[in-house]
Amino acid sequence: MAKKEETKTNDVEKALVAQEELSLSDLSELGLHDEFGNPIGLGEVEQGEYSIPIFKIIQPTTANGDPGKLFCEDLDDLQLDKIICSILLIQPQRIMWPENFDRDSDPVCRSRSGEVGISNAKELNGRYCDSCPYSKWENGERPRCNKGYMVVGKAYLPDKTTSPFQISVYGASVSTTRKLKGDIRRSKLPPCAYLMYISTEKEVGKQGTYYKISFEFDRKRILNTKEIKANLEMAKDYEALITGSNQMPSNANNDEKTVDIESSNQQEDEADIDEVPF
Repeated sequence: MAKKEETKTNDVEKALVAQEELSLSDLSELGLHDEFGNPIGLGEVEQGEYSIPIFKIIQPTTANGDPGKLFCEDLDDLQLDKIICSILLIQPQRIMWPENFDRDSDPVCRSRSGEVGISNAKELNGRYCDSCPYSKWENGERPRCNKGYMVVGKAYLPDKTTSPFQISVYGASVSTTRKLKGDIRRSKLPPCAYLMYISTEKEVGKQGTYYKISFEFDRKRILNTKEIKANLEMAKDYEALITGSNQMPSNANNDEKTVDIESSNQQEDEADIDEVPF
């Protein structure tokens, strides 16, 4: 009896499931998404679903990939020379790593809002970043806590689909991102109103050769009104999700994990810092 049911199930699957592999672009004409690009049938995005594909800069020190390219594991290991996109948010953020840093390390403290720290260390959790001693320069020494940005955008991909994405920006790329913010602010329009390009720029410094983020922004490259409207709604949704996620999980226990916050500042070089996401 069980074998007959299995056979029947297989027959139904063969009859209904597409035998060839389909991409999102193959299905784009079916109207599967609402006007803001959300899949129909799932309702609004909730905080528990918060997940945005992460692009990282491939550095000379990265184990795999072509240095200088932008890599996204979440998008089938996609490597791009340039991301064609609209930027939705440039969100200030902060992060502090332990002294003995490696790629598997958890942050000592972090803030997705750039305003309030979230940490397993009781003396840091919930503390305002501006008043925290680890966010301040002292005797010419850089702060333990690194200030950066989370850049969230909508990418127009080579297969003619779109995808939200994020890039965490620290180190040498911070000044480039700050300049972009100033340029956009002077344009009097939000970043989601423009088509932009994100690539990398090669630098040679004391730490060796590394790549930093590069933005190509042109005030004349304004999107059509339909695209701006969709992008604006996406920007509002992601801003609420990102800032709303800046809280300790309800099941977190400050006593479960001891964190070394008294150690000296982690001296990460500029070549690696852009690879570190939240």
